[in-house]
Amino acid sequence: YPDQKGPYNASTTFDGLLPDQKWAGMMRSLSSTNFEQSNVEFVQFWVMDPYVDGIATGPGELVINLGNISEDILNDGRKQYENGLPGLESNDLTTTTPWGVVPATQSLVYAFDASETNRSLQDIGFDGIDDSLEAAQGYNGPPEDPALDNFQYYLNREGGILERYIDFNNTEGNSPVTVTNTDRGSTTLPDVEDVNRDLTMNTINSYFEYRIPIRPNTTINDRYVTDISEGTTPDLPNGTQLNRRWIQYKIPLSDFTDAIGGVTDFRSISFMRMYLTGFTDDVVLRFATLDLVRIDWRNYLKSLSSDNDDPADDATVVDVNTVNIEENNSRTPIPYVLPPGVLREQLNNNNTIIRQNEQSLSFKVENLEPQDSRGVFKNVNIDIRQYKRLKMFLHAEKIVNSDYLDDDVPLVAFLRIGTDFSENFYQIEVPLQFTSFGSTTPEEIWPEINEMDIALSDLTKVKSQGIADQSLNELNFYEIIDGEVVAVDEFAPRVLGQIRIGIRGNPSIGTLRSAMLGVKNIDNLPARGEVWFNELRMAGLDNDGGWAALAAIDANLADFANVTATGGKSTPGFGSVDQRPNERSREDAVAYDVVTNVSIGQLLPKKWNVQIPFNYGVSEQLITPEFDPVYDDLKLEDRIDAANTAEEKEDIREQAEDYTKRTSINFIGVRKNRGPEAKQHIYDIENFTFNYSYNQTEHRDFEVASLKDQNIKTGFVYNYNFKPASVAPFEKQDSLF
Repeated sequence: YPDQKGPYNASTTFDGLLPDQKWAGMMRSLSSTNFEQSNVEFVQFWVMDPYVDGIATGPGELVINLGNISEDILNDGRKQYENGLPGLESNDLTTTTPWGVVPATQSLVYAFDASETNRSLQDIGFDGIDDSLEAAQGYNGPPEDPALDNFQYYLNREGGILERYIDFNNTEGNSPVTVTNTDRGSTTLPDVEDVNRDLTMNTINSYFEYRIPIRPNTTINDRYVTDISEGTTPDLPNGTQLNRRWIQYKIPLSDFTDAIGGVTDFRSISFMRMYLTGFTDDVVLRFATLDLVRIDWRNYLKSLSSDNDDPADDATVVDVNTVNIEENNSRTPIPYVLPPGVLREQLNNNNTIIRQNEQSLSFKVENLEPQDSRGVFKNVNIDIRQYKRLKMFLHAEKIVNSDYLDDDVPLVAFLRIGTDFSENFYQIEVPLQFTSFGSTTPEEIWPEINEMDIALSDLTKVKSQGIADQSLNELNFYEIIDGEVVAVDEFAPRVLGQIRIGIRGNPSIGTLRSAMLGVKNIDNLPARGEVWFNELRMAGLDNDGGWAALAAIDANLADFANVTATGGKSTPGFGSVDQRPNERSREDAVAYDVVTNVSIGQLLPKKWNVQIPFNYGVSEQLITPEFDPVYDDLKLEDRIDAANTAEEKEDIREQAEDYTKRTSINFIGVRKNRGPEAKQHIYDIENFTFNYSYNQTEHRDFEVASLKDQNIKTGFVYNYNFKPASVAPFEKQDSLF
């Protein structure tokens, strides 16, 4: 309402102010303040076109502020909180300001007492004075409400819905003690200059400012506009219908108009303020949604071109968004529809079936230089070796229909996966066919020729070729033609539906740590367009099981010898019933263990009384991994088969195997027992017990070429018991007394 003064506006020149000098707005606190950590990148909202009903005619601006915003609503450096004002019998101290009166004490709690008398003295608004004193303070409103801050319940007012609520947000008298059907107030809490109610008043202004133009005849090509939905309302109670026109705006947080107060980052965004300015007529913005949009995919700001060109100095514009079935099913020029074969997920909530929203990542790029690329990325931690295929639906459309012919193919969609984005990655590329404007069927909007559908075995074929060519230190591209790997130039002519695979370094689909989606310009001129990425998924689970066996043998030969032997084998794919396919064994393991104990002394004449216990043990374990440890998404057998000589094959196998052999020989407790009639002497051999132990470990694996650890321990124990000598000096005395 640009012709009406708001609360506490005592300006005497209000009528002469220009439209851009008048404003009206509101603010609120935000609970999650670190936008960088939360990856909040957009402010997005659906708003009804205010010009569709003919009330508003002139243009204006919607201004959004994000950051630290002063809570000092009446700018006097003093904090107002209504329950701190003196009651009937209180001695609360106050301070006079140019606006009125504020408490002079620190606030400890925000709550009124139940006294109606005290409530009438405290519930008097941000100026701290009632209507009888406001005129003397310099406010020039009507005599019944000089400061224009009186609350009025909507049922106590005549007119339409807007007129009834025009004073509903005012602060004087908005918290009555006695509630009636026609006056329920708007809050039970006192009004305070502490928006986030942390008991302190922030006075710092340090925020980002965004100015969104609001004008008649807004089109999809206007700044920040991403979608427009037009139609008519359902039948109203009076039997009529009205035109409706909803506009979706999306404002990137990085595209701010101004940075106030030295703000430099989005790590402390405590408040949000919105206000309208520049309008000459009354205007009402009806918001259907107002969201801070968090996106899992982040813009990749480094170079993706072969010449490492700095993307910051280009004029390329990238806009990342989401399109979904609920908000964009009537989108123009091409509506959003479900890809062929995709069904919306349904949740059963309290016996109510709720269909989930289905959406895609929208990647819009403008002025993309020739042979340049742009992408978005996210960090992942997955192993996809147990799957057979990688698939994704893709859609491409022109921003303006006259940009290209329908048969032109200037853009290529790519997926880059690996351990990083610069040294170790696969890049899968698909040339994109534009969907004609006006298309409505899933087959037209998501053409099969655009679909990314690749066998993961093709990635390993390309990697094997790179190993053979010794070219993995550079980015090279290949195509799979009739099952054969063919090297091609990155920008060689494309065939629709033909996937091109690039590789650099030593990426592995077994240890994926990052994924990037993007668009590349293969034309000779700057390109632009919009691409939708949907349903990046794996298919064809390799669920082949394995087997395992265990055997054990115990044998005894009286008390002379015993032998214990165990053996086991397991193959790749073996696991317990509760394990997922990627949790099962991925190695072939063979192991045995033999332990024997022999009393060798029993082979000697019994009269010798010799005791010779002998222990011998040997064990071996051989673990052969399913995947090569150097290139851990290549199967070991495939790499061995690709070797040129038998010697090279054996070297590869031995390098991959984990082999351990343990051997032990022990003589523990070797001794000669004393005969029953033999005399005991200090020098007897029977006093000695001899021990000998020999242990050897042989080991090799991917990291250790050869390890041999030998350990020998020998020793003896001497044991002789002297006869006790007794001393009894008083043996012959009967008593000491």
